[in-house]
Amino acid sequence: MSTEYAAAFEHACAQGHLEIAQMLSSYEPELLRPVEPLFLACQHGHLDVLEWLLSVNAYAPVPELIAHAREHGQKKALDWLCAIPSGLGLTPTQP
Repeated sequence: MSTEYAAAFEHACAQGHLEIAQMLSSYEPELLRPVEPLFLACQHGHLDVLEWLLSVNAYAPVPELIAHAREHGQKKALDWLCAIPSGLGLTPTQP
């Protein structure tokens, strides 16, 4: 994975640029594997990016994301994450 793509992807997620994040991941699908972009989108309250990342990630640490949203005062993200059915996204899968 290119470090330039990774940095651009993380920046897009942190700034709420969903279309750019989607475009970058189409060139580098492995950008979707790290969980840092999930935490960045959550921290900055970009619910659309967070929803998309959770829909395409095989593993999402939902309890940790809930704590992160709470810590950063992101009520919309917190409410949405708390509504996720128990067990969804909690089990890592092997590629």
